[in-house]
Amino acid sequence: MVSFIIVNYNTAKVLNDCVDSIFKFEKPESFEIIVVDNCSTDDSKNMISAIQKKYTNVKSILLEKTESFSYANNKGIDAASGDFIIIMNPDIIFTEPLIERLLADFNKDSSLGALTPALVGTDGKFQRSYFQRYPSIIQYLLFHTFYAKFFFRFPALMSRWLENQDVDISQKKIWYVEQIPCAFFMTRAKTLKDIGMMDEKFILFFEDVDLSYRINKLAKLAVDSELSVTHLGGSSFRNEDSWKMYGRFVTSMCYYMKKHHGQLRSFILKIFAVENSMDVLIFEYIKKIAGRSDEYRIKKHKNLLKLII
Repeated sequence: MVSFIIVNYNTAKVLNDCVDSIFKFEKPESFEIIVVDNCSTDDSKNMISAIQKKYTNVKSILLEKTESFSYANNKGIDAASGDFIIIMNPDIIFTEPLIERLLADFNKDSSLGALTPALVGTDGKFQRSYFQRYPSIIQYLLFHTFYAKFFFRFPALMSRWLENQDVDISQKKIWYVEQIPCAFFMTRAKTLKDIGMMDEKFILFFEDVDLSYRINKLAKLAVDSELSVTHLGGSSFRNEDSWKMYGRFVTSMCYYMKKHHGQLRSFILKIFAVENSMDVLIFEYIKKIAGRSDEYRIKKHKNLLKLII
């Protein structure tokens, strides 16, 4: 049996569409779904109740306060009875049967530690940005700083330090990659127990990178480009409170660096992050004289300095 772990937070409508799509293409006896609601404030609880009335093999865990994504997934994994776990976002829509074919991939290749189908956006394009290289100080300097727009012009640099440019989903085969996202992350339950589950110290961002890195030490990670799901994600974070996300992103990257590469590299990354935010703020204050400053950007970098210093 396969256990789907779906962490829901204020995504009632897409959660319903996600679950409906699984039942449309998969045999109910081959899987269970565990929905972990992370203390949503929308109509999620009513929606989950309605889903459970419609489908018998859907369980729910309702958290009493909002926890980290990793914590919520670990709760679901602990409650799972399947030999295989699929950690999946509620904005995934099935467009074909997957379970039997993914299990067949694991059976054919004993070196596989984790697997995903290709993630395809609503525009029909492969979402390459979800299949990245592991974080590094060079990656941060080239692609997450004030000067990033310049370096995005060079595909060779992007391929070397940021995104895996090798995967070509027009070639229907298994592609081995460094990491796969928790938008759809299939692995053995035993593998998760062996590596110590998801790290709950990651509040948001890099928890799937950390999970991939730890599994990748023991086994291979892959994309099966013969299979695909529609991933509704990838929309901009730029809303009323989204300026906070940048700070969480950088601080999580620093924690990842400390965990896997030591205190020194994490400290160096923090120095570069502070310097970058200072440069951005100076630039924005100069623009402010002409009445052209970006207040969203100012809030974003002020918040990072508050978190990191």
